[in-house]
Parts: sequence; structure tokens; C-alpha cells
Amino acid sequence: MTGKLTAQPVTVGQRCCIGGGEILLPGVTIGDGTSVGAGSVVTKSLPPRCIAAGNPCRILRTLCCHDRPPAHRHLRPRNF
Repeated sequence: MTGKLTAQPVTVGQRCCIGGGEILLPGVTIGDGTSVGAGSVVTKSLPPRCIAAGNPCRILRTLCCHDRPPAHRHLRPRNF
């Protein structure tokens, strides 16, 4: 193998939903509140509050405060 191999951190924001079997390439950032579909290949950073899926991963929808059901607006985040 030729070339230089480097490791870069992957940053995942708060309250994200990440599906199973996903591939996150080195150096990507997933913004707060972003949902990523199962089996997606994330090649670039994703902004906060969006839904993304695919190979390569694409933004399908950007969320605003009206996209959440009213019951979820007042829930506190869990401490695991």
C-alpha cells in the first residue's frame, strides 16, 4: 500500500439518530438533531436538523421547529 494513512475524528452532535450498518468516513461531522438512514455512506459533513440517507448520503429534508410533534417539544434529553 502506498501513500500516507491518517486518522481523523468523526464528530456526532447531540440528539442524533443514526441507523444501523452505516459507514462514516474519517473527518465527517453530523450536526445536532440530524437523522441518518440505515446503511448510508456518509462521505461529507451533515448540517444540523436534517434527514439524510443513501450511498453516498444526501440530505433529503431540512427540519424546522414545526416538523416535530408537540409532545416531543418539552421532553428532556436522557442522561445515559
